Amino acid sequence: MKHPDIKTLLLGLLIALGIPACGGGGGSAASLAGIGGTGITSTGTITGFGSIFVNGVEYQSGSANVTIDGTSANDTALKLGMVVTVKGSIDSSGTRGTADSIMNSAELKGPITAPPLTDPNNMQRKTLTVMGKSVIVDAVSTTFDGNFTFNTIAQNNVVEVNGFIDANGALLATRIEKKGDFSTSTIVEAKGNISAFCPPTIIPCTSFSLDNVLTVNYDPTTLDLASLNILQKLTTGSLVKVKGNYNSSGNTINATKFEAEDTGIPQEDGARVELQGVISQFNSPSTVFLVNGQKVDASQAALKPTNLNLANGITVEVEGSISNGTIIASEIKGREGSIEVRAFVSAVDSTNKILQLEITSGHSVSITVDNNQTQMEDETNQVAPKDLLTDLRTGDHLEIEAYQDNGTLIATHVKRISKTEDTAIKLQGPIEGPLDSSSNFDPTPQTIMILGNTFSIQTSTVFIANEQITSAGMFFNKLTKGAIVKVLDNQDPNLATTGDGIAEEMTTE
Repeated sequence: MKHPDIKTLLLGLLIALGIPACGGGGGSAASLAGIGGTGITSTGTITGFGSIFVNGVEYQSGSANVTIDGTSANDTALKLGMVVTVKGSIDSSGTRGTADSIMNSAELKGPITAPPLTDPNNMQRKTLTVMGKSVIVDAVSTTFDGNFTFNTIAQNNVVEVNGFIDANGALLATRIEKKGDFSTSTIVEAKGNISAFCPPTIIPCTSFSLDNVLTVNYDPTTLDLASLNILQKLTTGSLVKVKGNYNSSGNTINATKFEAEDTGIPQEDGARVELQGVISQFNSPSTVFLVNGQKVDASQAALKPTNLNLANGITVEVEGSISNGTIIASEIKGREGSIEVRAFVSAVDSTNKILQLEITSGHSVSITVDNNQTQMEDETNQVAPKDLLTDLRTGDHLEIEAYQDNGTLIATHVKRISKTEDTAIKLQGPIEGPLDSSSNFDPTPQTIMILGNTFSIQTSTVFIANEQITSAGMFFNKLTKGAIVKVLDNQDPNLATTGDGIAEEMTTE
């Protein structure tokens, strides 16, 4: 089929814009909007406000140039869990800075096209399919907004998602906001890398694939000049954002607008950067790997905590400087924890920022809040996140994610939840006992000690290993000291805010 009118129009527009009409000769989207300048560039989630906290630094944002999805905004439009790129300066303490610009661009906005799937190995995690893309939400570490929750999220909800791409191509949501319910007039957005692209000057090439998942169709005669400009410079591998109407048949977007995107990381040698994201293509700390698609050299990096185990799929914060397009990391911090707690507050030390949560009668765990690093959230909407620590009281119901550093539990996320939600005590952490005479885990008593709390079993206890229900004997024989185990413990009927010490369910990988 011939398209002389489209070709003539497109070539005329390109000439008017001063753009060469050659196919495939344009640079990647990163070359369309390079980041430069002195000071620091920091990409990560907003974990608090005061102005804003990103990657452990409090940036004054009142005079910053703020853009959200390409539109100028006030800093009050910034929300908890958004992934932002901050350009500015930082003081010698490394904890305070001034933002010159703050940019946010959501990864995905569109309908949930299949029923949410709960992870059988972690009931606090669900996988959503949004226009063919896997999106993972977590009851603790994902911020929910828009009058829905982890428990009420449903098929046909239109959601806007901020987050990081993991090693398997799934989007780990740091923030998910409900925008409504799907209709044929819904405008959707998708950000990704182009695959199987041919330039629009090769007629009738009017479509491409995004991340090998979503088909993008476009008609050059209906696009604005800015979109045509971007379209001409795209090539296979370019990062781009597409806006348009979604058709579930064939999983396609009929594009009405293209926007150039980049990683936000400067590429000039010596540029100082902080980058939060998920590790991929990891072989060893001495070889270059990727964090959010950015090359990282960790061979000289200090790890925090010192027992941090770098691996594919781990969320980290990288600090360092650029050399030949690679971040030479000076420090890498873990940004997720293997410790998970759902329990009731038994004491709050707001001066030393320590929370105590009672697990079983007379036994508790103490968790430290880091002002700059811990993301605080109040799902009950009683106070702003920044005021949560001072507002917590005995008996409040919390979900906490934390990591262990030299015996101290440091919270990465603290969320106050409703007391009407599942009130079974949850404790996930490394096995500490019981131990045999050689200090190895002893499976014969068939009890487990986690963070000083001992749990026994009963005939109705359910054991899950590698997402499969198994027997008590096989479960315990699989375990070793230090292995991560999650225990669910129903409340003691005589003690309203503690468990009874008998595990209803035990789970391990």
